[in-house]
Amino acid sequence: MNVRPEKVLPIRINDRIVYIASDDNYLDQLGEIFEPTTVELFRVLVKPDDVAFDIGANIGLTAILLSEMVKEVFCFEPSSSTFKFLEKNVAAAACANVRLENFGLGSAPSTATIAMDENFRAGAFITTESAPSSTLPKQSKLFEVMNTFENPT
Repeated sequence: MNVRPEKVLPIRINDRIVYIASDDNYLDQLGEIFEPTTVELFRVLVKPDDVAFDIGANIGLTAILLSEMVKEVFCFEPSSSTFKFLEKNVAAAACANVRLENFGLGSAPSTATIAMDENFRAGAFITTESAPSSTLPKQSKLFEVMNTFENPT
């Protein structure tokens, strides 16, 4: 991806304002409040003693939300460039119960190609060289099987 200027915007996540960093158009499209219907759904579904898995964690907004609602959050984000924003945002939000992993999850250990529009990180997807997305920037990343992941806590 090209180096783009980073921006930091205030986003309301659940009941607090968090300053979120990114270099794409996602924050502009999001607006001032993070997905109110998702927040309401999680308020109904998750419990304080739950452990949550955020697979494809992007820049961390869902992880930050879940960190306030559950005991522990495990985040998996295979894109190296997106992972840097995930780390930064989770740290800025002081989410001590969030564990970050820079790999994807799959049915077998493998390396896959991720295609992503540099203007919209949230739209990244796994592709093959013959896919119509071949003009998008790509990253090759490791994908692991969940049963090989160990929780050190």
